[in-house]
Amino acid sequence: MFAKIQSVAKFLVALIGTLITAGTTFIPEEYGPWLGFAAAILTAVATYVVPNTPVESTPEHRAE
Repeated sequence: MFAKIQSVAKFLVALIGTLITAGTTFIPEEYGPWLGFAAAILTAVATYVVPNTPVESTPEHRAE
């Protein structure tokens, strides 16, 4: 199961960051733009840092 999560880790990081960025619309107007900007930048950095990990295939799942 951990290998499956690793194979989609970059997607999960981007999804969580997007939800947090969208959630900044509920923050008071004086802080919203700055927190939204910070969340977007941190999402981009986190998505860049998390590696793409290929799924290990078993012999019966490989194409012949």
